[in-house]
Amino acid sequence: MTQSPPSFGNIAPDKIRCAEYDGLGAEFHILLSDSPVVLSVSGSIEALLGFTPDDFIAGHISLSDRIHLEDGDLASLLFLNADSPASGSFPIRLRQANGQIRIVRLDFEKSSADKSGVRLRLILKDAKGLYDIENAPADVHFKYMMDSTDDFICFKNKNHVITGASQALASICPRGQRWGDLIGQTDYELFPEEFADRCYQLEKLIYAGMPSVNVELEYVQVTGECGWVNSRKYPIHGDQGEIVGVFGVSRDITERKIFEEALKKSEARLTLAQRMSHLGNWELDLISNVLWWSEEIFRIFEVDSNSFTPSYEAFLAVVHPDDRGTVSSAYLNSLKSKIPYDIEHRLLLTDGRIKYVHERCETVYDSGGNPLRSVGTVQDISDRKRLKLEGTDLLRKIESLILQMDDRTGAATPEENVIACSEEGAGKLSRRHLDVIGLIAAGLTSAQIAARLNISQTTVITHRRNLMRKLGLHSAAELTAYAIKNKIVAC
Repeated sequence: MTQSPPSFGNIAPDKIRCAEYDGLGAEFHILLSDSPVVLSVSGSIEALLGFTPDDFIAGHISLSDRIHLEDGDLASLLFLNADSPASGSFPIRLRQANGQIRIVRLDFEKSSADKSGVRLRLILKDAKGLYDIENAPADVHFKYMMDSTDDFICFKNKNHVITGASQALASICPRGQRWGDLIGQTDYELFPEEFADRCYQLEKLIYAGMPSVNVELEYVQVTGECGWVNSRKYPIHGDQGEIVGVFGVSRDITERKIFEEALKKSEARLTLAQRMSHLGNWELDLISNVLWWSEEIFRIFEVDSNSFTPSYEAFLAVVHPDDRGTVSSAYLNSLKSKIPYDIEHRLLLTDGRIKYVHERCETVYDSGGNPLRSVGTVQDISDRKRLKLEGTDLLRKIESLILQMDDRTGAATPEENVIACSEEGAGKLSRRHLDVIGLIAAGLTSAQIAARLNISQTTVITHRRNLMRKLGLHSAAELTAYAIKNKIVAC
């Protein structure tokens, strides 16, 4: 039901032009109180938003609820029960009955004509309908630029309606074919709502006084795949310096984003591999004297990457004092000789613990032979070194045990030993010694002897060393000669 608008007292009837005069919008009359009451709505509201006047008058639909959430500040401005501001005009986004967003130009005026409260008069005009496409200025050079550029260019008026666009922009619009098709439209008719919301939000920043915005936006390409643009927006000023529109230029950066994403994944895989192998890499710029470390080196050196600044001097400070001179000399000699260096050294941590690292380095030189930068790796080999030291210690213990066993068998009864005479005198060899020396004389290797006697190769080597020590011999050849001379035969 369409009702006639009530009197607004001292408001001149021609102060706000009714939208129904040109069919571009609709008119509301609302009594602002604790619970706003819609007094009347023009019938054209159904063409504008898809709801009937009765929907609003009966309270089934609330105009404030149809306002876009990001325009809530404007909704508060309109529906607060206050006299100030008394009038104004601005673009606002309303959600239609079909769920889509429509941008409208809203003119409002408030009046406290009687004691019943503040009365609000609204004129809603479709923003697209306010742009006169037929009389829009056209320039040959402008058209040529719009047809030729690869950039996504867009001009908009203060109502967020497109007044100019490049063909490149039309090519990514699901509903556009030629750039002329975009003129007179808003982003909500051309793009998904989420993307249109983001553009609208950026344009609001320009109208709020920001000199420019520069952001990266994700969008859905016509193929259905995701793409990225670098979007910049600038204000368009009128003759009096006022902002009358927005100029936007965007450039497709999808390939760059794909490369950056691939690079991030590659770096993540490298970081994981370095952490698993305890291997980090570094680079020293010899021109600027700036040292860069990978995250793994910070972990190896047990320093905080947020507070510790890598430098050659800081690196040497962590090197064990007893190894510092060797490490420094190795690097400096490598610079002079242009030969890569490979060194193992210790680190002395702040809590007194010692780590072992394996370091490699190569230096890059210019055409004149001057060093430019050094690149290298550092690997934590503490566990390997510790196992090696523990193995060496265990080997010493085994050899000591074998020596003790040999000494005890040397004092055994005659039935358990064989008398063997050397040129220097007589001595007693155990049955195991005789077996080993006999097999050596037969030409078997340490591995073959170990397999024959069912003992370890290390034990064979220890037996051979003990034999040569006891008999005063110095080689396998002398052991063989001794066996032949004393008629010692393998078991």
